[in-house]
Amino acid sequence: MDHQPYTPVNQPVTPQTSSMPTAALTLSIIGLIFSFTPFFGLICPSIATTLALLSRGGTMHTEGKSKLALTLGIIGLFIAFCMIIYLFYYLATSVDYNDFYQEFQNKLLENNTTL
Repeated sequence: MDHQPYTPVNQPVTPQTSSMPTAALTLSIIGLIFSFTPFFGLICPSIATTLALLSRGGTMHTEGKSKLALTLGIIGLFIAFCMIIYLFYYLATSVDYNDFYQEFQNKLLENNTTL
């Protein structure tokens, strides 16, 4: 009588995990924190959004970490763009450049006379 090794019928299947959704989620959280700083806040959310889209592979839908990373990355990009628009608006309306230029010339003259 031949003995065959016992193989259980219901073996647990380990899910195939990738590091790309995890990296995208990490970068999107960091990007969401830094999205309130103009210009610097564009780097992490844009990389996170790209990684989240690339982690889909050939499928047309996102799942789990990729979906959350994509959502947080888009929110971070939106906040960063709003902060940049506000920065340009503030610089265009609130800063008195004539006073700034006059103070700059005064400081420059003071430094030249002390040398």
